[in-house]
Parts: sequence; structure tokens; C-alpha cells
Amino acid sequence: MGGDLGLLAVGTILAGALLAGPDIWRPLEIVAGVGLLVVFPGYALVSLSFPARPNSGGRSQDSSPKLTVGWPARIGLTVLLSGLVVAVTALVLSWTVGIRLVPAVSLITGTSLIVTGLALVRRRQLPPKERVQLPPIADTVRGIRTSKGRPAALMLALVVLAATVVVVGVAPVGGESYTEVSLLSESENGTLVAEGYPETVSTGGSIPVTVELKNHEFRTVEYDLVTVAEPINADGSVGDPIRVDTFERELAHGEELVVERSASVPDRGDQVRISVLVFEGEATESLADPDHRVQFLVTVT
Repeated sequence: MGGDLGLLAVGTILAGALLAGPDIWRPLEIVAGVGLLVVFPGYALVSLSFPARPNSGGRSQDSSPKLTVGWPARIGLTVLLSGLVVAVTALVLSWTVGIRLVPAVSLITGTSLIVTGLALVRRRQLPPKERVQLPPIADTVRGIRTSKGRPAALMLALVVLAATVVVVGVAPVGGESYTEVSLLSESENGTLVAEGYPETVSTGGSIPVTVELKNHEFRTVEYDLVTVAEPINADGSVGDPIRVDTFERELAHGEELVVERSASVPDRGDQVRISVLVFEGEATESLADPDHRVQFLVTVT
């Protein structure tokens, strides 16, 4: 593998592992993030598009001439194309699983590695003397200072920049992720409304509990819903919760559910608070710290 493409593949893998894995050292993660977002995917695309050495007039095995650009232009295109890859990645994720760190890092890393492999194939189609190679750093800096620019490369850079702006501008904003939970009751005309909950229940009786659940988390979530009865003490404090119902539901992003259950009221206290505890994942044994809670009071007669 070409020296620069080998370094590119190794750097991409290391950066992806650092960003998707557990926290190690913040400055190192920042360096990895800059590489993965600003350099690696763009350099892979530039290497795929321009495999020939500048001014080599390189021809592939099919004898077709290859467009070449100098290193100043390659550096500029690397940054611009990296921005385009990141913008397209954000667009794809916002339409699917939502913009999350691990899926974003995985997609950018995978794309960079695939394009790097294709760039290697294109480069090997050229004679060894005509393949692009990394110049000394001093020559690169000198070229950037003295380069008069090439109209074709400049126009391509402007087109890519405009495309990046357009993609970012039209990409739908994922917005805040959240779960919507509501308690419903049946109105006089038979429709479900978020009011009119039962106010009284006989000792040892049960009451209907209708829960509406909507997933806006940009991912599939398995919910644990636990209904508890909490006696209200004479001094107004809340007693220990008594689990009266438990059920699970899995919802995809944008999916909603209305489920009707019933809750048995224990023979304790004059007032009882009926609470539905919603956990995103498995409910804790102590039922502490639910992700969401909805509730209403009933009087035991």
C-alpha cells in the first residue's frame, strides 16, 4: 500500500476507535476528531479522484489521461471534501437512527476506509513513476506560497464548497430527542382525552389506566412501564410505592402507542397516588429514578 494511504488507513482506524470507545484523554480525542472530520475522508476522496503525480500526465492501464492537481490544491480539496462527507453523514443519520456519536463515527470511518481502498486500486493502475507521492514538507509549504492556482481546481473547490453549504442548509435538524408520555381517559363521547381521570375507587377495587407513549428519540427504544400505587399519609407525605402492574413495549422512532391497563388499589389510606413510571430500558429494582413519570390521585371509599 502507498505510504500515505497506509498512514491514512491506520489514522482513520485509530481515530474511529478513540472517538467511539471509552474516554481516554481529552486532547488526544480532539486531535482524533479533527483528523476524522477535517482530513481523513477528504484526503481519501482526493486520492481517489487524482491518483497521478502532478505534471506527470499520468495514464491508467486503459491509456486515458488523468487529471492532476498540485499539493496546494489537494490540501484545499481535502478540507472541502471532508466537510461534504460530514454533512452528508449528518443528513443520512438524521433520516434514520438520529445523529449520535457512535453511528456518526462508524459511518465516517467506514466511508473513509472504503474510499481509501478504491484510491489504492486506482493508484496501482498507473506506472510507479507516475503515482502521486508525498513531497517533503518544505516543498509543500513553498508550493502553497508560490502557487498561482489552477482555474479548474479552483472551480472544483468552489463547487464542492457550494454543495457543502447546500447540503448543510437543507438537512433537517434532528432537534431534541425525547419521549412523550400521557395519561388518558375516556370522555362522554368515547374519545380519549388527557383529563377526567377517576377520582374515587372502592376499597380493593381497580381503576382503568390508559397510557399514551410516543417515541421521538431518533432510535428504537424498549420501554419498561411500571404502575405503582403510593398511599398518601395523613401528614401529606407519600408512602412506599406498591407495584400493581408492569408491561414492556418496544417503539421505533416516530412510533406511538396507546395501551389500556388496570391498576388494583391497595386497602391502605384514604388517598392513593397512581403513578406510571416509564424507564427507557430495564426498570430498576427499587423503581428509583424513572426516565418519565405521570400520575393522578384517587380517593379510596
